[in-house]
Amino acid sequence: RSREPLASFPIDSLHLIGYLRRGNEVVALIQADRLIYSARVGAHLGQDLGKITAIGEKTVDIDEWVADSTGRWVRRSTQLVLQEKK
Repeated sequence: RSREPLASFPIDSLHLIGYLRRGNEVVALIQADRLIYSARVGAHLGQDLGKITAIGEKTVDIDEWVADSTGRWVRRSTQLVLQEKK
């Protein structure tokens, strides 16, 4: 597969800024390096083989594959959380 733009950024540098819903389709709006990208379930992001598993109103669920201390690949779940403006 070709490398998706959001796969070039560390996961902790990505910010969920919103989402769009059109019928049954939900798209997350993710900011990286001053640019805004749209991402769907199944999209790859982050530098640890991350993949979006679910998109909610305030969160994006991500599964990543990282090497543990023995060199085995293990799945790690993480989330991007919508940052509320104050």
